[in-house]
Amino acid sequence: MRAGNTGLAAVVVSCAAWGPCEAVDPEAAHVPAPAATVVVTTFEDGGPRLVVLDLATGRSAPLPGMAEDGRFCRPSFSSDGSRMVFHGVRGQGGNVPSDCGFAGGRSDIFLASVGPHAVEDVSALTDGGCNTDAAISPDGGAVVYACARTPCDAETQADLCLLRLQDGTTSLLVTSADSERAPAWSQDGRRVAFTRGRGDAADIWIVEIPRPGELPPPPEPITGDGGGDGAEDCSPAFTPAGDLVFVSDRFGNDDVVVLRGSDIDQPDRDDLVMPLAAPDGTVRRDPVAIDAQTVAFASSRGTGFDLCVASLADVAAAPRCYPMPGDQVSPALLPRRASGLRVELSWDEIGDLDLHLVRSVAARWFDRRNDCHFGAGVTSWDAPGAADDPVLDADDIWHVGPESITVAAPVAGRTYRVGVHHFSWSGRRVATVRVFCGDVFAVPTATFERTLSARGGRGRQDFWVVADVNWLGADSCSVSPIGMVLTEDGARRGDLTSRRPVSRRRSGRR
Repeated sequence: MRAGNTGLAAVVVSCAAWGPCEAVDPEAAHVPAPAATVVVTTFEDGGPRLVVLDLATGRSAPLPGMAEDGRFCRPSFSSDGSRMVFHGVRGQGGNVPSDCGFAGGRSDIFLASVGPHAVEDVSALTDGGCNTDAAISPDGGAVVYACARTPCDAETQADLCLLRLQDGTTSLLVTSADSERAPAWSQDGRRVAFTRGRGDAADIWIVEIPRPGELPPPPEPITGDGGGDGAEDCSPAFTPAGDLVFVSDRFGNDDVVVLRGSDIDQPDRDDLVMPLAAPDGTVRRDPVAIDAQTVAFASSRGTGFDLCVASLADVAAAPRCYPMPGDQVSPALLPRRASGLRVELSWDEIGDLDLHLVRSVAARWFDRRNDCHFGAGVTSWDAPGAADDPVLDADDIWHVGPESITVAAPVAGRTYRVGVHHFSWSGRRVATVRVFCGDVFAVPTATFERTLSARGGRGRQDFWVVADVNWLGADSCSVSPIGMVLTEDGARRGDLTSRRPVSRRRSGRR
């Protein structure tokens, strides 16, 4: 693509790390921050990293559960968020260049389950060759990806392969003398848009997904003349409304553009493409639909990239941008799968620490009716049914956690208090507590850290009263630090807090 001017315009204001960045005229009306979460592939320290970014708050955290022994890129999620596919290599020896397109000679497609709190059960779907750009169908039943038997390099010619997960069959979906890449499913799972081209000429095409056992129909060009018209249209994505967004240099720069769903079948559709507003002088790439009215995309800012959010309802509205680390960015929408309250505990050295959660009516810690902990992993609280009851998801006594407690449907107006007990009778450990409100898979609302000690044995171990979580309703909360340290005996006697801390160490960070 034509790079154009990669410097930001003079009206750019400074941006705090991971906070909303106004990369356009600060007096303009910016696109509101959407209540959505994306997983962003960033490149820093020599390799790709998958980062969860909460667009409503700007908070971020590593995607939980991803193995440290792999280099993985560009995830795609089923519409319910339960399944995830991505490409890359296992083992630190893999080499994924900054564009995430090739992996040092090979790249495989991987499938993973997305559990309540982390990615689980990562398995390879391919073995050898150059397999990239995986996209999973909305129902999670099939994967389309760019496939080539030859090793990955800049000249690799890829076709599109279709893998049906139910029976494991793989078939060729699209092939040509050019290269097919960047497949994207329609919301109904019936069509896939993709990029076809070579060099600086490329167009957007669409192919219908065949029924099992049938041959795929010939694909149809959506932009250009189907043979490359000198412009480059690439990286398509469907919106829930059926609109098609993609990157195009037809307006003199690499713009994110939209073709309305009602215009896709029009003979003059090439003339109906509209560019979205973007920071001046930047290069855009990898759009993804957040909802029917909002799209996110990567936008260069000289030596790095921002993640920007633009409006499809008002294509002239100034986008909202978030500064990202590294020298490349590629977003994917993470569907919101869960709500409620989750508290997570981990620590730095092998031993046994225990997480506690009490409701506001509790008279003391270790009360089995009102304190959810290892001795009462599931308790019945408040209304009939289990939705508002706490559940201890895991109790770790041999490693470094994590332990977590989840309340699927907290009671509005209820205050929950978080505690940590240094159960081991010897040693000291640095404990970290993370509080998640709303989408419990997303980034934490608050994080606290403190060094705890056994202090000479049973009954004298530290018991850290961490914070109060006030549930506000509508998947939101406020977190108030407490930071008091009791002894175990004091906690059992009924001290939910302490008149003074055992030590004056700082209680943590938020």
